Order: sequence, then C-alpha cells, then structure tokens
Amino acid sequence: MEISTRTAALTEWTERLAEPAPAPGGGAAAAVVAAIGAAVAAMADGYGDDHPDARRFVAARERAWKVADDDAAASADLAVVFHAAPEDRDADRTRRILEHAAASSAAVAGVVVELASALEPLAKRCPEPVRADVAVAARLLAAGARAGAVNVRVNTTACADAGSSAEFVEDLRAKEQDAIAAADALDRLAAVVTETL
Repeated sequence: MEISTRTAALTEWTERLAEPAPAPGGGAAAAVVAAIGAAVAAMADGYGDDHPDARRFVAARERAWKVADDDAAASADLAVVFHAAPEDRDADRTRRILEHAAASSAAVAGVVVELASALEPLAKRCPEPVRADVAVAARLLAAGARAGAVNVRVNTTACADAGSSAEFVEDLRAKEQDAIAAADALDRLAAVVTETL
C-alpha cells in the first residue's frame, strides 16, 4: 500500500518507513529531512521584516515533498527488479529503472543545492532570537544533502554497471559532488552561527 508524504501524518509515515519494505526508503527520508529544513528556514525568515527568499523556502519544501514520493515510487520499482531472478531481468528495463532511481536521488540532493545559498543571507537578516533556527535549518538541509548524496553514489555505480551512458554517469557524479559541497557550506554556516549564540 502506498503512502504519501504530503497527506500522511508524520507518525504514520515514519511507522511505514520503519517497516522492512522498499517504499518509503532512505531517499524519501532524505527528502523529508530536507523539507523540514526548508520549513525551519521559512519559519525563521517569517520573523524578519524582509522576506526576499520566502517563496524560495516554500517552493523547496513543496518540491521536497514531491521528491520524497517520487523516490519512494522509484524504490518500489527497484525492489521489483532486484527480487526477480537474474535470468528473468530485462537489461534495458533494469537500466531505465536504475536511471529513474538515480535521477530521483539526484533530485533529493538538488533541493538542498538550490536552497543552500539562501541560508547565509537569512542568518544575517533574521532577528537575533531565531538565529539558532537558521543553524538548525542549515544542519537539517546538510543532512538531507548528505543522505541524498549517498543514494546518488550507489545509484551511479548501479547505472554504470547496467550500461548507462558515460554522460549520464558523469552528470550523476557531478550532482553528488554538488550535494556534498552544499552540505559542507551549510555545516560551516551552522557552526559559525552557533558560535555566536
């Protein structure tokens, strides 16, 4: 039975996540963490007088929810492939499913990559009492990016083994590195903000 991150209660969704089933899985969890990070950033932004990135935070949160559901669907498709006997697997279909899963993982990390640059200006303009929330948002977003990068890496390896084009594989590797760089920047920002508290 499918479950949607958009409509399920958090307790219900995490109960489903804890089950030994492919969907939702780690990629969807990474997206949910990123969505929560974006929501915390939006909350901190809401306390200030100037909100230049308000729409950006809301859009990132909404995109992360969608990406979580997309990733859960990709995980379910992967489970079908890998539960089939090797001799029963269609190579082209397997490659396409792996590429879809890889694109889904990259989208999880991409949510954070696109949002990371908005956190430092937020830390500078938000009211002092909510600066800690900016550090929390940065840590959550960094965790989402790092978790997403793990899945990008495993899916990149699987795609390369399945015969995906070199261009596709290299693009995935670049997205993994972008996610790690964004996470590093967010962790540095969180450390700097935390030192001022």
